[in-house]
Amino acid sequence: MVLQVPTVQLESNAPPMLRGGNVQQMQDVVTDDIKELGAAQKQIGDLALKIQEERDDAITTQKTNEYTAKVNQAKLEFASLQGNAAIQRVGFDPETDEPITVLDQKKAELAKLLEDSEATLENDRQKYMFKTKASSTLNSANLYMTKHEIAEFQKYQDSEFLNEIDLVADTTGQNYEDYNDPTGEFAKQGSVAFLLANRYAEKKGWPENSSQRAALVQKVATKIHQSTLNQMIAVKDFFNAKAYLDKATATGTVTAAVFNTYSQKITTGY
Repeated sequence: MVLQVPTVQLESNAPPMLRGGNVQQMQDVVTDDIKELGAAQKQIGDLALKIQEERDDAITTQKTNEYTAKVNQAKLEFASLQGNAAIQRVGFDPETDEPITVLDQKKAELAKLLEDSEATLENDRQKYMFKTKASSTLNSANLYMTKHEIAEFQKYQDSEFLNEIDLVADTTGQNYEDYNDPTGEFAKQGSVAFLLANRYAEKKGWPENSSQRAALVQKVATKIHQSTLNQMIAVKDFFNAKAYLDKATATGTVTAAVFNTYSQKITTGY
């Protein structure tokens, strides 16, 4: 038996059973939001970092300026010290028993000031920048003060050397009574005075025929003459004073000023 299937012709204007449509892709809104949020957070982070860096720079500059001002003041104070005041000892190290000079003390004060200033800063970046700048300032100040100390030590040493020469020359005159004795104290002290004068000249690097050495030797001779004649005139020994002045003048070591001054005094007293 054959199954009969009826055939129905589809009309051309019949509506389609199923139509295909355009499928729109769903937008990834969440991902976009995350990206925008990330960009915003980065901007905020960059801005915060920039603000912090600017704050670090401002605070570091302020602290550095304050420290530099104090260092400069300390340099001026030390530079005002002259002679022994710039080189004197102010104590001893309790651990090493080494002497502490006024320069050592000043350096220690500035180093402590640097540490104290660094401790007041807010973070490691500020501390690093401050210490870098402040250390350079401190090293420069230490070098300046060290040079001043050396210069003042040299002047102090020279002054003391010249004072010694002056004292020996004065002591020579105080032994005026044996000025004619080549083996007496007058001759001995006078020799020491000229020896020290020449030693000082050598220390300064003055050649034997230099004007500086000649001027110093003349100064010593004048000091001896003045000291001797003052001693003689003080005790009214005008006879020996005249004899001494004549003898010294013959050696060519008496200046015109000394001769005129003392010859008048001796003549008046004589």
